[in-house]
Amino acid sequence: MTGSPSPKWLVILMVLVTVTGCDSGVNSRDETVYVVESVLIAGRPLLRLLLTRIGGIEEQYNGADLSEEGAQVTVRVVGPGLDEVIRYQDAGAGYYRPGNPNHRVLSLHRYELTVQPAGAHTSITAMTVVPDTFRHLIVDLGTVEHENGDPPLLHFTPSSYPEHDQNNYIVVTEALIPTPSALVPHARDLYEEYDTSLESLTYSSSPVFTEESCDVAANGTLTLRYWWSDINFYGINLIHINALDNNVLDFARSYGVQQQLGIGTLVPGEMHNIQSNIQGAHGLFGSIAQATAYVNVTSP
Repeated sequence: MTGSPSPKWLVILMVLVTVTGCDSGVNSRDETVYVVESVLIAGRPLLRLLLTRIGGIEEQYNGADLSEEGAQVTVRVVGPGLDEVIRYQDAGAGYYRPGNPNHRVLSLHRYELTVQPAGAHTSITAMTVVPDTFRHLIVDLGTVEHENGDPPLLHFTPSSYPEHDQNNYIVVTEALIPTPSALVPHARDLYEEYDTSLESLTYSSSPVFTEESCDVAANGTLTLRYWWSDINFYGINLIHINALDNNVLDFARSYGVQQQLGIGTLVPGEMHNIQSNIQGAHGLFGSIAQATAYVNVTSP
């Protein structure tokens, strides 16, 4: 749905970034610091952009209303035969909705963000080049018994990204029925003994990997050996392979987000030394291409 919120795992990825220890050209101890959160998904409508603020560097995060309204937000799309400016509309509570509901994110195109916060003297800018689309060769992975034999194999075509010899990916697993009765043994231990929430167990993520981690067929298609540790629930699980642009890749690697997605421990005020590719703000403006398969996991 155009203008809808990001999927939950993207919300986790785009968690607010603390000012402390960050380096994105914002270093005043007194001025307001802005945080941008937006990830584009190739082939899909533009999602809403979230603009929030943090006060002076000595101001402690207290959960107050930090939304930033009244900004002017535009995204310029540049590619072969295309140079289009999309204006965003203020939707309230810090969210900005793309004004062109028919636009779908174009792979291998450049998206240039400009944000002019109300009353600010300088603009916020960022740029992303969208990874190429790709696909699972087998979308329905069938029914498998948990930890009985080898986990499923993921067969997919490669993505591509300008100036990269090796593409970078993250696999995110999403449970469709995240109930206590559906927890697999290792996830049940986390839920019962460590008070891990069902919401945070719904998503799990691999580290960043490249084609070197896959078996490459003669025709260039890839096979990745999946792992049982990312399955937290019996029932239907969606397996999202995500090809990353430079911004998402840098953001993930700078804090090890690829090890933290879905754990639910990342909150504002706790992240340090996050690499941001945004000029004049913190946060993330990046893009991915995504291919999704699904598997039905049964208990032994």
